[in-house]
Amino acid sequence: MESEKLTYSFGWFKFGKQYSCDERKNVIEQIETLPSRLKQIMSLLSGDQLGKSYKPGGLSAQQLTNHLGDLCMNAYVRTKCMLTEDNPTIKIYDENLFNHLPDSNCMANASINIISNLTQQWILLLYAIADDDFNRKLYNFEYNVSIQFDELIALYAWRGNSVLARLEMIHNTNTSEFK
Repeated sequence: MESEKLTYSFGWFKFGKQYSCDERKNVIEQIETLPSRLKQIMSLLSGDQLGKSYKPGGLSAQQLTNHLGDLCMNAYVRTKCMLTEDNPTIKIYDENLFNHLPDSNCMANASINIISNLTQQWILLLYAIADDDFNRKLYNFEYNVSIQFDELIALYAWRGNSVLARLEMIHNTNTSEFK
């Protein structure tokens, strides 16, 4: 139970919400500031902390940063699919397997660069599209549900904030026993 509390310390994402234009703008701003907030927290971590986790058996700071890069790449591709296809079915990937591929242990700076550059491109797209486009949907066959675009970007903002919260936990906690 303690491990689940640590995993969802940032709270659960709530599906089914309708987003106003102001709420959408706030979500986009959270995504837009993600790279600078990531760089800030990563600059506070010691070299030793990069290999540490926020919980027993959890991802290290380095792996979390690489995981965030995977999330950003998938979010960007899903955005483009939503804008060019009618209710596209998203490709599900096993995040746990992704998180344990050899590149998940590469230097976090590579993923920080990917996140920064890809987020810049994604934000340009999000600000350029029409309001009606945020009503578009994609289909998640794993959960047999269509997800509205507003909700998808809110989910990715939440996931980014969740990763940052875990990195802050690593920074603020003596995690010497967690590897």
